[in-house]
Amino acid sequence: MAKLEITCENREFREQWDQFVLNHPLGSFFHLYNWLEIVQWKTGFAFKPLIIRTDGGDVCGIMPVFIKKYAGITLCMSPPPKVSTPWMGLLPVFSSDKQYNIEKQSQKIIEAVHVFLRDQLHADFIRLICVSGFDDIRPFKWLGYQCSPAYTYFLDITDNAKAFEKFDGRIRTGIRKARKNNLIYKHADNTMAPTVIDAVTERYERQGLSFALDRELLHRLLKSNAGTFIETTSVLDEEGFVTGNILIKYKKQVHHWIGGVHPYRNHQGANELLHWSAIEKYSDQGIGYYEFMGANTKHLCDHKSKYNPKLRVFYSCEWKNNKGTLIDWAQILMRKRKRG
Repeated sequence: MAKLEITCENREFREQWDQFVLNHPLGSFFHLYNWLEIVQWKTGFAFKPLIIRTDGGDVCGIMPVFIKKYAGITLCMSPPPKVSTPWMGLLPVFSSDKQYNIEKQSQKIIEAVHVFLRDQLHADFIRLICVSGFDDIRPFKWLGYQCSPAYTYFLDITDNAKAFEKFDGRIRTGIRKARKNNLIYKHADNTMAPTVIDAVTERYERQGLSFALDRELLHRLLKSNAGTFIETTSVLDEEGFVTGNILIKYKKQVHHWIGGVHPYRNHQGANELLHWSAIEKYSDQGIGYYEFMGANTKHLCDHKSKYNPKLRVFYSCEWKNNKGTLIDWAQILMRKRKRG
């Protein structure tokens, strides 16, 4: 692979961008152009769609990055914080299936991206969270990045009966109790999505926290092309909404993105029924995996692991120059002020 060229494309490239994402084995909903534009609107970070090309003009990778100046420090992130996006990062393409060539190409692409962020975008602080499945983060480490693992859960649902048998007994008991109490599951109805957002927002507020997503963001998402990947599920009783999930249905996977909070009116087994009924439906549609997104918070993992999913790792890679180290001090001061 000869010298690489990296450019920031304009919005006219969005259809080619999305086609690349949809064709890439690690491409995700969070790489889709409409979602990236919504992230820019929500966060105030400037969205830069980077295209990496060989000297022959072939696209060998893309990466969305978001830029913002904070106290004279240029932040470069993919994704930016506080927008309920677990990962983004680089999507490289390799022209060989031989490990030696793959590693050399990966190093060259990552080195070129780093130099572009540092020298062309003048980044002082870089944080890239790689999509699950992007496992070889060694080139980032060799460039001086601090790389940390994070975790998520994937459940194989190709055979839903087999998946059900492997659930912890407490999950199966909860499902039976929910059905005994005449709770009703409703599938793929996005009119319930604002109600799910409201329920999650209320849950956060009771804990003294703010939730990143809101009705306006949801409205923009559902109106966009990226909204076609969103499906909302819910559980109801005779009074109405009990609990619900906003899911991402992407290729042969479904991702539990938002929701599943403590049920209204404290119905036992409501969330267990919510997940299991969705798993049944999606399995029948030929979906292969159901992701319980996020496996980094102990009390949430205590519940999610009862469905017997497989743990998967992804990585956060962080680099900073001398100016960028001031971000660490700023974060420490902010935490102290909150505690005070």
